[in-house]
Amino acid sequence: MQSEPRRRVDSQWETRVISVRRESDRTQAKQLGRELSRHAHLDPESAAALDVIIHELASNLLKHGQRGELWLRTLEGKAVEIAAIDAGPGIQDLERELARVSVTGLPNVRRLSQEFHVDSKPGGRTYVRAIVRPTSVPTLS
Repeated sequence: MQSEPRRRVDSQWETRVISVRRESDRTQAKQLGRELSRHAHLDPESAAALDVIIHELASNLLKHGQRGELWLRTLEGKAVEIAAIDAGPGIQDLERELARVSVTGLPNVRRLSQEFHVDSKPGGRTYVRAIVRPTSVPTLS
């Protein structure tokens, strides 16, 4: 049985929180991301980037995070913010992890987002925040 995402109000924008413990939670998060990308008027390229970012962050939570949540919200209907928060074990060498040349994981999340922040302490939690905005500018006809 799939549960609805818990809803919390954060400031004036609604934040949707999904606990990620199984593959089905990752699928649910990606479906929510598609809904939010439409609400934020993301172009197809940005919407695809958001889908990959959600997949990567949810995969990291399933693989490494022990317990974790994805927080998703639109920002003034113009962007989508994603935060991944877990309970550990933290990233041993964050600089090395981010310096990897990779099409997966955190380097990929950083490459695909317009804003990116990660905070991690070995033996502690990891917090990742990414923002995706439309990349194409509408033309006037």
